[in-house]
Amino acid sequence: MFGDHQPSAETGFYEEIQQGSADSDILKQAKKYQTPYILYSNYEMVRQSYDNMSVNYLQVLLMKAAGLPLNDYQKYLESLYVTYPVINVNGVMDYERNWYSWEEA
Repeated sequence: MFGDHQPSAETGFYEEIQQGSADSDILKQAKKYQTPYILYSNYEMVRQSYDNMSVNYLQVLLMKAAGLPLNDYQKYLESLYVTYPVINVNGVMDYERNWYSWEEA
């Protein structure tokens, strides 16, 4: 589940759970915002798994799963996903799982 904001936690909490991680700072920051999701249907649908995907692409998955046409913006998002499956406040992740801060992108 997600909403309009992330619950607050003390800085020490994040430092503790990320202690010893070899992840880059940008990846550590991005992991704070990861949220699991599912699409559920009462009808038969193809089961798919997406390893990494920003919430901005969720509308495309929903429309396609429902068999509804995509508008021009959703078509743009569908094509953008191929290059940048993750876009968030920290930067972007390309399809090869390389992270770029907004200064680098």
